[in-house]
Amino acid sequence: MDYQRIKKQARYQANKILWNVKPEMALKIWFRRAMHQDLNLEDPQSFNEKIQWMKLNDSTPLKGQLSDKLLVRDYVEERVGDQVLLPVLGIWDNPEDIDFDALPEKFALKASHGSGFNIIVTDKSRINRKEIIEKLKFWLSLDFSYEAFEMHYQYNHPRVFAEPYLDGFESGDLIDYKVFHFNNGPDIIEVMRDRSSGRLKVAYYDENWEPVDLHRNDQPRTFDCPRPHFLQEMLDYSAKLAEEFSFVRVDWYETNNKLYFGEMTFTPAAGIFKFEDEKYDRWLGSRIILPVEY
Repeated sequence: MDYQRIKKQARYQANKILWNVKPEMALKIWFRRAMHQDLNLEDPQSFNEKIQWMKLNDSTPLKGQLSDKLLVRDYVEERVGDQVLLPVLGIWDNPEDIDFDALPEKFALKASHGSGFNIIVTDKSRINRKEIIEKLKFWLSLDFSYEAFEMHYQYNHPRVFAEPYLDGFESGDLIDYKVFHFNNGPDIIEVMRDRSSGRLKVAYYDENWEPVDLHRNDQPRTFDCPRPHFLQEMLDYSAKLAEEFSFVRVDWYETNNKLYFGEMTFTPAAGIFKFEDEKYDRWLGSRIILPVEY
C-alpha cells in the first residue's frame, strides 16, 4: 500500500476517534483548519455554517440512503420515474468479481458510498485491471463519513457499480447542472463544464436562466451557458425529490437529447465553500430554514 493511502486511513481513524469523543469539537476543529475561521453552531447564519449544523443535527438514515448512488435509484424512480436513470451495467460487493470482458469498451466504474470515487474508462484494452481492482477495494474499505464528518454517509451500503460512458465527458462538452433546492427561496443552478480537462468552468443561474451574482474564489465565473433544453424538467423533478429537506443539491446531465439524474448531495463541498465575498455565504444561508431550533 502506498504512503498516500496509509495517510488517508490514519486521518479517517483520527477523525473517527475525535468524533466519537466530542462531535461538536471535532467539527469546529476541522472547520477552523479548512476555512481559517471559527464555526458558529449556536446560531448559524451562513450557508457553510448551516451545512455544518445539519451534519451535527440532521444526518438521518434517509439522507444516507439518498446519498448512496445505488440506493437513491429506487427513490428517484418512485418520485419522478426511471426514464431519468442511467442503466446499471453491473453491481459488485467485491471488485475482484468484476467481469471486465462483459463490459463495453467505454464505461464508468464508481463506488456507491462517497464522493470522487470514479474511474472513467475510454479504452478498455489499455486499462490495468489489477490496479483498478486494488483502487476499488481501497475505496470500499473507507468509511467516507469520516472524510469531512458528513455522517449521513455511515448509512450507505458500499458497493462498486458500472454505468455507460456519457458522451462529451472527455471533450469537456458534457455539462453538470447542479440544482440547489432551498425550502426558503427559489432554486439556483450551478453549471460546470470541462471538469476532466483540468480547466473547470463554472456559472450560476436562477430558475429563469438569468445569471446570478454568485462567485467563489476557487471557481470563478468563466463562461456563459446556453439555457438547457430540459431546464423545467430539472427544476420540477428536483422539487419532487427535495420536498422533505431544508436543502439538497440535485445533479443532472443532458446528453443525446435526454435528461439523466446524477446524484443527491446534502453537504456540497462538505460545507466549506470559499466565496469571493462573505455576503454570498450569508445570502445562500438565509434560504435554509433549519429543521430544528437550538
